[in-house]
Amino acid sequence: MVYKNLWWGFKRCNDTYQINRYYGDKDIEKARQSWEIIEIVEPFEAKDWQDAIDIVVKITK
Repeated sequence: MVYKNLWWGFKRCNDTYQINRYYGDKDIEKARQSWEIIEIVEPFEAKDWQDAIDIVVKITK
C-alpha cells in the first residue's frame, strides 16, 4: 500500500495560516464550524510542510 503525503490547511480572519497533515474528514469538519476560518484548502499532495504552506498561501491570496 502506498501512502500519499496529504496536507490541508486554512486561512484565519487575522491573515494567519494553519497547515495540517490530512488523516480524515473529521478535522476539516471541525474547521468548517469555526467562525475565525475564512478559507479552507481541501486535501492536496505536498512534499513537506514548507511546500504545503506555500500551496495554501498561493491558493488563498
